[in-house]
Amino acid sequence: MKYEVYGNLGCGYCDFALDLLEEKDLDYEYFDLHSVQDRQKELINIAGYHFYTVPQIFIEQHDDRFENKRVRKRTYIGGYTELKKHLGV
Repeated sequence: MKYEVYGNLGCGYCDFALDLLEEKDLDYEYFDLHSVQDRQKELINIAGYHFYTVPQIFIEQHDDRFENKRVRKRTYIGGYTELKKHLGV
């Protein structure tokens, strides 16, 4: 399982989210939303709505419906506040 954090440089809540994931020793990857604009439509479809704030956090993990470990799925977490709830903080 890997967390994907989409944000912008200089975003305080993005930094808080990254700090929390590091503190919990969780695997994550950070993406600058400006550099992955081609992916934004896919992320909006997963989230179920058009988001305007950052960070936007997803979990990328194996899709248990398939035996092939390379089949992955993304689950939408939300922003920093939702990440804290997700992690029980």
